[in-house]
Amino acid sequence: MKFPSFVCLVALFSGALCPSNLGAQTAPAPAVWALRCGGEGNDKIRGISAAPDGGVFVTGELSGTADFGSHSLVSEGNLDFVVAKIGADGKVLWASRAGGDAIDRGYGVSPAPDGGCYVTGHFQSATIQFGDTLLTNSGDYDWFIARYDAKGACLWARSAGGMAYDYGHGMATDADGNAV
Repeated sequence: MKFPSFVCLVALFSGALCPSNLGAQTAPAPAVWALRCGGEGNDKIRGISAAPDGGVFVTGELSGTADFGSHSLVSEGNLDFVVAKIGADGKVLWASRAGGDAIDRGYGVSPAPDGGCYVTGHFQSATIQFGDTLLTNSGDYDWFIARYDAKGACLWARSAGGMAYDYGHGMATDADGNAV
């Protein structure tokens, strides 16, 4: 019998975002929703951020076929980057992937003012396609930043790096909604 390799378990407790691996609460609160995502491959959620509308953004990686609600994504290579928006009701609103022939991961995600998000990570593939933007790797791993709109379309993506390991792990936005 095969089991999914990960469970994307995000629960809202009494109006506060609480990823499943965070510390204990002082008093139990009823879960508003929980969600299972993924497939039989090596799938991981590495970043999570609360959205202003009560939903959440998640980012990470997938291998093979992974289901995010009714959205089924298939990796192109070893591991592909994934980003998804989950509504306040626990339903997956959209999910998107980008990847090439090697290891491509998302690590940090932060909301944008229009309901979309900024996301960062790194890619080992020679090239990686984000919407209409093709990024080319300069070394072993290069970091990327990408901007998605409220419907999950990639608006733009940029990368940087040298011959060695260049990682993007954290993502934040300032009070004006600018990526920092």
